[in-house]
Amino acid sequence: PSDGAVGCCCVAFAPSGRSLAAGYSDGVLRQMDLSIRSGPPTVSDAVLTHSFGLGVAGHAVTTLAYTGGAEYMFCGTEDGAVKCINVASGQVREVSAITPEGFGVCSLQCAPDQSDTWLATTSDGNLAVFRFDMTSGRSELVVRHAFPHSGTLLAAFSPSQPSCVVCCGEAVGRGLVFFNLDERRVERSLATMDQVAMSLSISPSGYLITLGTAERLVKVVDFEEGTFQDFTGHSDAVASLAFSPSGALLVSSANTDIISWDVCV
Repeated sequence: PSDGAVGCCCVAFAPSGRSLAAGYSDGVLRQMDLSIRSGPPTVSDAVLTHSFGLGVAGHAVTTLAYTGGAEYMFCGTEDGAVKCINVASGQVREVSAITPEGFGVCSLQCAPDQSDTWLATTSDGNLAVFRFDMTSGRSELVVRHAFPHSGTLLAAFSPSQPSCVVCCGEAVGRGLVFFNLDERRVERSLATMDQVAMSLSISPSGYLITLGTAERLVKVVDFEEGTFQDFTGHSDAVASLAFSPSGALLVSSANTDIISWDVCV
């Protein structure tokens, strides 16, 4: 945030849907419990349970994701580092396959069908897929692809098509592209949108793609058809989006705001 306040840069649900983690501009990761009361969880009822210092003072936490069992979280920072955190002990380990080069990490996600395989993107337009061994802490780079334009790149695995990665952001331009990991190429694109995405999340079913924009919009896109609808509610650029594991809830963050949306389709 330009006024010096500590802002929320990214959010992610735990696989259970009962906890939410948020990364902040002060380099701290905060985990919140959403299960304080009975009924469906809501962000307004969240209670802070843990804070994790990543040893990156002065560098914002720009993206984060849980492992399938929620024992670990992976976090990316604005200086290009990727770290693995043991949620129970707070131990932090570096992911050596991703070498910090001064370009912020924009996306992190575990492959839906392989718990040791992750993707990461950076603000110079690079996509990397790596494997990480939780026991040894060793990591291995599997795929690296540079998009033609340098700039922020956002990416997410398709839950329904594991070899497909949806990409957007400045490195792509307006709209979306669908990158085939097996063939190392863009297989199709949706270029009908008139904004460049700042954040991205795909529903667990794979049917919906959500984008956040600098124009304070949350865009909901049909995965197959490419049709979309805009939603308003934020007073600043939408920096992060996350679906709950059930797909019934979407959380968006913009500066100091965190909003939850009911997904009705």
